[in-house]
Amino acid sequence: MHSNRKEIPSQRLPNGDRSVYSSTFGFSRDGATLVSYVPTCRKAVVLLSTEHRDDMVADDKAKPEIITYYNATKSGIDVLDNLVRTHTCKRPTKRWTVCFFWNMIDIAAYNAFVLWITANPTWNSGKSHVRRLYLRELGKQLLAEHVSARLAQPQGK
Repeated sequence: MHSNRKEIPSQRLPNGDRSVYSSTFGFSRDGATLVSYVPTCRKAVVLLSTEHRDDMVADDKAKPEIITYYNATKSGIDVLDNLVRTHTCKRPTKRWTVCFFWNMIDIAAYNAFVLWITANPTWNSGKSHVRRLYLRELGKQLLAEHVSARLAQPQGK
């Protein structure tokens, strides 16, 4: 979480009074855990977790289990972002809603590709650009009904 969020209590924010490698935990009734860890002087890392419900701390610099778990699993979104960036439908725009929609389309297309390859592992095997071929075929399938409807319309002159 960004430390400028108004929902974070002031005792969880970075200040000079907290010692290095110290952690403070906050627990809610609905099972969420908020941890604030100080890795260096005047810095605090704040994480919110609904998976962890205890104040376990690892031996390595007294780092909380929530932070070590996050560090071990955070690379998944970076890998997905790099994969989606290679073949994307995004275009320059100033509207955040359009950017969000295009990102959803890119991720949905990648998820569909993963499911297709899992179900059909021999489809175009041996080719280095299988995802590009899949996206091209997906686009054709999505446009097929629209194209046939347009062809059936009478041509105006």
